[in-house]
Amino acid sequence: MSTDNLTSLFTLAVQGDQKAEAELLSYLGARFRLFVNRRLWAHDDREDIVQEALATVYLKYKEVESSEWFAGWAYQVLKNKLMNYQQSKSRREQLFTPLLPGADPADSGSYGQTIKRRLLNCLRQIWRLNIRYARILNLHYQGYSTEEICETLRLRPGTYYSVLSRAREKLRLCLEKGDLDQ
Repeated sequence: MSTDNLTSLFTLAVQGDQKAEAELLSYLGARFRLFVNRRLWAHDDREDIVQEALATVYLKYKEVESSEWFAGWAYQVLKNKLMNYQQSKSRREQLFTPLLPGADPADSGSYGQTIKRRLLNCLRQIWRLNIRYARILNLHYQGYSTEEICETLRLRPGTYYSVLSRAREKLRLCLEKGDLDQ
């Protein structure tokens, strides 16, 4: 299919032609799979990324201002999904590395106790560093909703998310290094 055919399918789909919309998404799905197959090995992950990108395209393609920009926009959506996947995979891999070098969780029950002690130590350090960080972490991990925490601490949601992000970063740093630089 040429770019002109893709542009005409896009134009018809925006005008409400459901058959053109289905063809457009089918064509993009095939192209997206080829694109992602060259970049990832895990088949399940590839299909998840393609489906997420197609869902975003389906939900937002009518907002694209010009049919000439559609193909570039659609591929940018896919690239963003792929980049988000790779970043989150990197973060997940970092989270699942052992907290203590050489420690194996299967070796003994003391590993869990060591992690608990380290976590409590880090939470105490965060409390001494910034009490607001500690309160937000505590309430968040107790399961309170954003609205409840904002109401309790008299915060706006944007401020809450900002402070929560900084507090999580401090906790991560402490767990990695064992101590916070004050």
